[in-house]
Amino acid sequence: MTGLSGVEELADAQRLVESDPAQALARAVDVVQGARARRQPALRSRAERVAGLASFHLGRVDEAAGHLRSAVAAAVAAADHGLEGLARMSLAGALSFQGRTAGALREMDRALTRLTGPDRLTALGQHAMILWNCGRFDEALDGYDAVLREMRDAGDLAGVHTVLLNRGACLLDRLDLQGAEQDLVEAVDVAAGLGDELSAAYARANLGYLYALRGDVPRALEVLGAAESRLRAASSHVGELLSMRADALLAVRLLREAREVGLEALEALTQEGNRSSAALTRLTVAQVAAIDGRTRPGALAEAATHARRAGREFRRLGRADQATLARLVELQALAKDPATAGRVGLRDVTRVVEVARAAGWWGPLLDAHLLAHDVAAARRHRSGPEHLRAASRLRHGSRPADLRARAWYAEALLRRTAGNPAGAERAALRGLEVLDEFRAVLPATDLRAHAAAHRGDLCDLGVRMALDSADARRVLRWAERSRATHVLTRPVTPPRDPVLAERMATLRRAVMDLYEARAEGTGSVRGERLRTRVTRLEREIRDLALRSGGQGTERTARLREGLVRPAAPADLAAALGDRALVEYVVHDGALHAVTLVDRRCRLHHLGDLARVAGLVERVPFAVQRMIRAARSPGGAAAAQTLLADAGRRLDALLLGPLRETAGRDLVIVPTGVLQATAWSVLPSCHGRPVTVAPSATVWLAASGRPASLGPAVVAAGPRLANAAQEARTVADLYGVDPVVDPDATVSAVSAALPGASVAHLATHGRLSAENPLFSHLLLSDGPLVVYDLERLESLPHTVVLAACDSGRHVAPTGDELLGLGAAFLAGGTAQVVASVVPVPDAETATLMGALHEGLVAGHPPAVALARAQAWLAGAGPVAAATSAGFVCVGAGYVPVPVTRG
Repeated sequence: MTGLSGVEELADAQRLVESDPAQALARAVDVVQGARARRQPALRSRAERVAGLASFHLGRVDEAAGHLRSAVAAAVAAADHGLEGLARMSLAGALSFQGRTAGALREMDRALTRLTGPDRLTALGQHAMILWNCGRFDEALDGYDAVLREMRDAGDLAGVHTVLLNRGACLLDRLDLQGAEQDLVEAVDVAAGLGDELSAAYARANLGYLYALRGDVPRALEVLGAAESRLRAASSHVGELLSMRADALLAVRLLREAREVGLEALEALTQEGNRSSAALTRLTVAQVAAIDGRTRPGALAEAATHARRAGREFRRLGRADQATLARLVELQALAKDPATAGRVGLRDVTRVVEVARAAGWWGPLLDAHLLAHDVAAARRHRSGPEHLRAASRLRHGSRPADLRARAWYAEALLRRTAGNPAGAERAALRGLEVLDEFRAVLPATDLRAHAAAHRGDLCDLGVRMALDSADARRVLRWAERSRATHVLTRPVTPPRDPVLAERMATLRRAVMDLYEARAEGTGSVRGERLRTRVTRLEREIRDLALRSGGQGTERTARLREGLVRPAAPADLAAALGDRALVEYVVHDGALHAVTLVDRRCRLHHLGDLARVAGLVERVPFAVQRMIRAARSPGGAAAAQTLLADAGRRLDALLLGPLRETAGRDLVIVPTGVLQATAWSVLPSCHGRPVTVAPSATVWLAASGRPASLGPAVVAAGPRLANAAQEARTVADLYGVDPVVDPDATVSAVSAALPGASVAHLATHGRLSAENPLFSHLLLSDGPLVVYDLERLESLPHTVVLAACDSGRHVAPTGDELLGLGAAFLAGGTAQVVASVVPVPDAETATLMGALHEGLVAGHPPAVALARAQAWLAGAGPVAAATSAGFVCVGAGYVPVPVTRG
């Protein structure tokens, strides 16, 4: 202890409970020890209570409950009813936090018999909070209302803040967003007026969650991020805040991030002893996995397991309502998995419908009705249409956009069931319009791409109806509605953010350190430390970027003007001329193709997608094997045979049945696994101009982009032996000076790109599957990432990326592509030549020289690339395999205006 008396020391500790709980705990424990030694039970009770409150703020709830039980025992020994009441009130709060609601209510009843005056008012407010945790919402709200009136009359501002915060959170649970916002905004103001920034941070965190529920996810992440920083600085528990963040990420289908944050929150809440919030967070993790079941193996089983466990935890907590929600998620996961779908009974789902309707939970109610329809349809039960009718009633009003869109999906299903396909299509289109209006105001590219997951069921239904009609033009229009739509809705360039710029500079240094560690063969400990640092920096930058989108009515108007409208077949046909469009479509595991040739649209059914997928995966394997075996003629020959066989078989499956396209230049719109296809390995594409587009709509828009008359930009990054010479060769063709290492910095290259007619970048390339917007081109001072490209006012008309994997993309949902190629197209580039496989340095330089000679001669990129590939076919297997890895993406057939420097 210090020289202060125990009473003074305890008073200091109590003042530090929220601002510095660790110091408060240490001082309170000192007082406890002294009071025990001097047999002062009253002082010990007060000190144990302060220690308990400090432990609670540190997130150590079990430890807090132990201190508070000791506080009760010491108060009883001192025969001090007032101290006993305060100790039991605080113990009740800790027990409620642990999920022991029955014990919490017993302790609170005992506390209320001991307390009077302001302390009793505080206890009544906490009693309402425990009722809320028990799911007794109406009783809780009545209690809050009564206590708040008395606290306002008494001028107890600290008490008013606490009740407003808790009532606001309770109203959030009831989805009364307007009432919750009023309470939480006032709670922030009251706490700020008291100078209590930590309490204000808790209120702001709940506001962040409210914004997420309302659909304003960027604002939610900004508020939650600021609150998290404040709480971490005070060493306060952050588990609930992380749980809110996971919900916000789930709202826009950032599934990987939502899962990571949800599991982090679950671990924190478990350590903090917050069993109630831990169960809710486990349910969020289950919801993420259930949605992720479309693409992630094992996700559906994971969802069912988490939901089942969450249900058990809710039942132990006495939360039958929440247990019902957990059961819904479990049933959804089981129904999506063919191996377990038969275990989902209609009676089970109907019980969920009844509970959700009684509670006024519109989102779960709609999901339960849709699931009930699916189960009824599978069992040929007549109740299916009634469930669709009930779900469709939720499509109007001020409910969240994704809920209204799903209700329109129900309406479309209902009309289709009733034999009204035209009405069903109109309903599905209305649902897409609702989602596009919501998505258009999201500031970040990845938010818009991931949010397109909400479109999945609507687009699948549209494609299914179009295929049923055998109308090729309808199939084309519906296929286009799910393709790379975010590329066509680029936001206004965001304002400069000095914090973001500083974090990006730090990331560049960290990435360069990581490259050096790999080159030096440094031990795994340093490499792992550097990878962890890079991951942490990427998360910080992503958060900052999500919050820093352009703001205001100008941005919203510009985005809404650019809402996705699929290109009309007539417009496509006019732009194609003699060329052929081939758009691939996958539905229910089957591959189809729509062709548009000479203004005639045809539909082809190509069979099982699985046959194609295996062959596509062989191509990069064979190319790599051929490159590695360059010095072993036998090995190279085997790889060459493997590549040729895969090419012939793909040709027969993908283009063979499309006889109307024979002999024509191609515009190909791939889907799924076909996105990474090296098309020139198909025999019918040898020497044939082919351009690949994320969608036909993107191709048409790119083909109409005006060419820049600016100079060429040629740059070479570090760590490539032939890059500088390649850059000089290309630069000589355009009469410009190349920018080579060490002058080829991110700032130098970024400054040169806007206004250029053509850019050639010879660098190391990396596709980041985990964070596609951190896919990069390595320059002298670090990576140039997608975020850098998005912050440029304009990009060159034509871009050649002599870099590995620069033409590959990540598709977070459907065919919404993210990566370097998509970033250039979204930023205004018309056409990109890039590689879909890792390629060797020397052979790439030879191909680039031939390609640019063709561009300078006036040939469009698709034509120049095809001719260069045909020329290199006779230059040996490695050169041929290297050239085959490059594709032309975007317009493809627009000549590059060459302005010599």
